[in-house]
Amino acid sequence: MQRCVRPNICPITNRLLTQLNDLTNVQTMDCVDALNRDKCRPYWGSWTAWSACTATCGVSERQRYRSCNGAYSSATKDTCADIARAEDGMERRDCPLQRICPRIAGGWGEWGEFSVCDSICGRGHRRRIRLCNKPVPQGGGVPCQGLDTQLVSSSC
Repeated sequence: MQRCVRPNICPITNRLLTQLNDLTNVQTMDCVDALNRDKCRPYWGSWTAWSACTATCGVSERQRYRSCNGAYSSATKDTCADIARAEDGMERRDCPLQRICPRIAGGWGEWGEFSVCDSICGRGHRRRIRLCNKPVPQGGGVPCQGLDTQLVSSSC
């Protein structure tokens, strides 16, 4: 069964238990008892290592996480609401500028399928689109030239 630190005995209630050098005077009790008596308080776990930067050039960010530990199920993640905002479980930082990204001009992807006719009978229009994503313009590169939408007359 899970164990909880009793805050009235443990000198730290919302700090990391791993920071304690001597755990011999910390008493524990069953979490079920703690829930019934409201004795266990949630606390934040240790931070994970920083993630890799989101890009290899230009502006990017990295992040790290920590879990809320406490008497309730870790699946709910709502026990740390009493001690801090939910966002306190994640931290973001800008990465140092690695290098200037090369300028990459945008290129058009394939045309999509034509839409259904916009008229019930007689003459109407059908439309299709394409995206500027082969590749996406980067580093101040020129966007795709031309139209992203094609409209054609059609018998409906």
